[in-house]
Amino acid sequence: MKTYLIAPEQCAAHIEVADSDALLHAVAQRASGSVKGDETDIYKALRKRETTISTGLKDGIALPHCALPKIETFTIGIITLAKPIDYKSLDGELSDLFIFVVGSVSGRTEHVHILGAISKQVRESSVRERLRTASSDKELAAILQSWFQTDDQENTGESSLLLVYVQNNDLYKKILEAVSWEADASVAVSQAQSAGSILNRVPLFASFWQEQESNEINRIEILLPRHRTNLLIRQIEELSKDKSGVQICAIELSYGSGTLDL
Repeated sequence: MKTYLIAPEQCAAHIEVADSDALLHAVAQRASGSVKGDETDIYKALRKRETTISTGLKDGIALPHCALPKIETFTIGIITLAKPIDYKSLDGELSDLFIFVVGSVSGRTEHVHILGAISKQVRESSVRERLRTASSDKELAAILQSWFQTDDQENTGESSLLLVYVQNNDLYKKILEAVSWEADASVAVSQAQSAGSILNRVPLFASFWQEQESNEINRIEILLPRHRTNLLIRQIEELSKDKSGVQICAIELSYGSGTLDL
């Protein structure tokens, strides 16, 4: 996992802002110093991203983020508010916990991995509570840094290939989202058909499948460090628990190299 720009100067505990626009200005101000980008350009990029769809999630959390061509690295920071504001969140509730990411347009895959790592952390109520009770910028930065600590000692350089076959489209989207967030992994997707689509043409088996049935299978291929394989399998199994139409295969590779952009 890579190192990102995280410092107390990029964080702010229990500040007050009037509205979402003031919040974005506060984010741009803190991000501009660390990435040496223009504050106005960062603000405009953040505002443009919010007009696409709000980055306000649930439970008072928002993840404002943007990418600019003149920025070469990623900066991450946290702002907590003394008074929540309307941020057009998914659950319609006010937001008070903002974790921002500002990076380069050339780092799309890495950008997705960062957002995924943050999202996994803030799903836990204990993590959200720890952030809300942090009393200083330094404390917020320390929490954020702990999320991105490297695990190089566990990485032996060996790779695995996960093949995940999913017939349920809604479940497919959830699994694809989860695996796309996996750092140091390359993800590709393709479509296949079930054996039933062929067997249905055989007279002996024709009555078993209806023509309107979907025979499509979504295949997800993930090349990742071997030491991360079991953890990702558990995450996929948790998402697909008690659901049929999912198959997972894990292959230990003698060789694997290269990366793919998302």
